[in-house]
Amino acid sequence: MAPTELQKLFTKYKITAKKYMGDDAGSWAVFREGQPAFTGLTRSEVNYYKKVVLEIARKEETKNGLKQLGYTSNRS
Repeated sequence: MAPTELQKLFTKYKITAKKYMGDDAGSWAVFREGQPAFTGLTRSEVNYYKKVVLEIARKEETKNGLKQLGYTSNRS
């Protein structure tokens, strides 16, 4: 996926990253809708974890969409 496509998806799902709770190298965090999803990251780990949060958000969206259509799953 091209970087611009990823950036659009990050914007759509409100996924951001910034320094959080400190000023050392391991004080980066990834946020979804303003809430921390992963903390204690280094700057080089941020892009990986933004992609992880994106996949979680997309799965939640699919699951919620199926519920609205009346589909249920036996799995928890």
